[in-house]
Amino acid sequence: MEHFANHANVYVLLMGVIAAICALQVNQNIARKRATIDFVLHDMNSKEMDEAKAVMTLDKDALLDLSKKSSSGSAHRKLVLRLLNQYEFMAVGIREGAFDKKLMNRMKHSTVTRTFDKFEPFINSLRQEPDVNSTVFQDFEWLANSFKKMGLKANSK
Repeated sequence: MEHFANHANVYVLLMGVIAAICALQVNQNIARKRATIDFVLHDMNSKEMDEAKAVMTLDKDALLDLSKKSSSGSAHRKLVLRLLNQYEFMAVGIREGAFDKKLMNRMKHSTVTRTFDKFEPFINSLRQEPDVNSTVFQDFEWLANSFKKMGLKANSK
């Protein structure tokens, strides 16, 4: 009988450990989704980001000019870099598990993919500049390509 009691104690302990692990995973998922929503809300309500998003109206030639070292002091270049850094931050957060990729895709798919497509020539030109790392904005590029592969599913009716 004592042998059975020891097995029962081990079983109860094992079930408690499994329940704790499940609870931790659920809490991590909730925290990741909360962080994602907080990031998107902050982005939507940020005056600085609103100003930076104004550079979306620049044409390709203007963006290519801004990518050159000679434009390093330009206010428009600073806005472009602020915008791209925001998307790089988002991408790194997703890659590192701080943000929920699926939820972010649902909320920001079109914005991320359109922004990357718009600024890809700027990014590629910037990577060619001396003293600029060839990996600049690589996580943003990964995110945009990842979102394009994932697509955006229509809501079911």
